[in-house]
Amino acid sequence: MPRRATLSATLCVIFSVLYALPLVAQQSSSANQTEDVLVKDVLRAILTELRSVRQAMDRALVIQTQLLLWSEQVKIAYQTVITKNERLEGVRGQAALVHAEVLQATRTAETLEGQINQALDLDQKENLDRQLKEQKSLITENQQREAELRNDEARLQRELEAVSYTHLRAHETDSYLVCRLLL
Repeated sequence: MPRRATLSATLCVIFSVLYALPLVAQQSSSANQTEDVLVKDVLRAILTELRSVRQAMDRALVIQTQLLLWSEQVKIAYQTVITKNERLEGVRGQAALVHAEVLQATRTAETLEGQINQALDLDQKENLDRQLKEQKSLITENQQREAELRNDEARLQRELEAVSYTHLRAHETDSYLVCRLLL
């Protein structure tokens, strides 16, 4: 901002000089008039250049602001990816636990089937049969839960897939191009 204030002050001085020159030119002799015209032309050229510099500074400020906004958007997107990765790892952990429970319930069911075949007492067979049904029900529930978790895992994995450079370029505007070149 101090540069901008200096530029504004310089422009004010130049405008003042330009407006004062005609008054001075009327009072000077004809030999001095040629010299005054040259000074006016030089001052006009300087003024034109200063206006160009000010416009360039304004454009640079707009681009800088856009870069800051895009930087914030990138930070937010990065945080989102980190959060989704954490969720994905959590789902994978849950799926592994449920899978271990399915394996344990399957082993227990196999053991119960063997015990049923060896049991001689009818009450003992009925008790073992009931336990076997409970284990099979547990296996079915856990398999369904495992399938749901695997679906969640696949969905989260698709959400985290990288976007191709070509896809990003398809959405590029002139200002994005300038910013990409500045980076």
